[in-house]
Amino acid sequence: MSVHQLNQRAQFSAAAAGYDRFAHTQRAVANQLFEGLAHAGEMRRILDVGCGTGALTRHLAIAWPEAEVEGIDHAQGMIEEARRISGNAERPRYLLADAQSFRAPLPYDLIASSSTLHWIQPLEFTLRHLASLLAPHGTFAFAIMLERTLCELHSARAQIAPNNTPASKMPSHNVVMQGLAGAGLRVVASEVQEFLVHAESASSLLGDLRALGVTGGPLSLGARPLTRGEVHQLLALYERSFRDERGVRATYHVGYYWGQRND
Repeated sequence: MSVHQLNQRAQFSAAAAGYDRFAHTQRAVANQLFEGLAHAGEMRRILDVGCGTGALTRHLAIAWPEAEVEGIDHAQGMIEEARRISGNAERPRYLLADAQSFRAPLPYDLIASSSTLHWIQPLEFTLRHLASLLAPHGTFAFAIMLERTLCELHSARAQIAPNNTPASKMPSHNVVMQGLAGAGLRVVASEVQEFLVHAESASSLLGDLRALGVTGGPLSLGARPLTRGEVHQLLALYERSFRDERGVRATYHVGYYWGQRND
C-alpha cells in the first residue's frame, strides 16, 4: 500500500465522527442510488462497499428486512462510527476490510457502493474483484465521482502549482463502462449527473473537504504538500474565479451504474 493510500485511510478514519455533518452531497448521491434499487427483487445477501458511517447500509437493511446485510470499509474510524450509530446491533453487520482483497463464504445477490470506488485504484481490478463476489445474475449498483468533480479546485491548483498536480485522477464515464465490461457485467442502466454546491468562501469549502477526509490520497495529493503561500494563492484565485451570487461554487460529476452478472 502506498504512502498516499495510507494517508487516505488515516484521513477518513479521523473524519468519521463528524463526517455526517458535512456529507450533504454524498448523502444525496446515496439516496438517489438507493431509489434506483427500490423495485429490485428479493435479496438474500447484500454487501455495501465503502460503507462509511453506514447510511446506505441501514437503508438496505430496512428495505430487505430478511436479508443478511454487510458493510465494509477500510477505515477503522468509519466502521466504529457505523456500529455506534446502529447501537452495535447485530444487523447490519460492519466489517473492517479492503474492497480489493475482501472475501466472503457465500456470494451476494446485491453489491452496492456510493461515493467510494473512485478512491480504490486501479478501478478495473476493483470492479473485477467485486463482480466475482456476486451470485449468478446478481446486481452491482454503484455511484462514483467522475473526472470533472471539483474541476474548479483542480483548475485553480493547476495554475498555482502546475508541476505538483495530484498523483491520480477520477475516472471518466468511458473508463467506468470499459471496467464494467471487463468485469463481465451487463450494464442495465447508467446515468451521469452534475451537482453544484456553494460555500461561503473558498476557505470554508476547503475546510468542509478536509472534514470529510477527502484531502488525502492520490486524488488530492501531489508529490509534495502545497506550501502555505501556495494555499493562500489558491484560495485567492478560487475566490476571484468561481464566486457567484450564492457563494463560491464547486461541481460534482456523479455516475450511477446498475450492472448484472452475465452468468
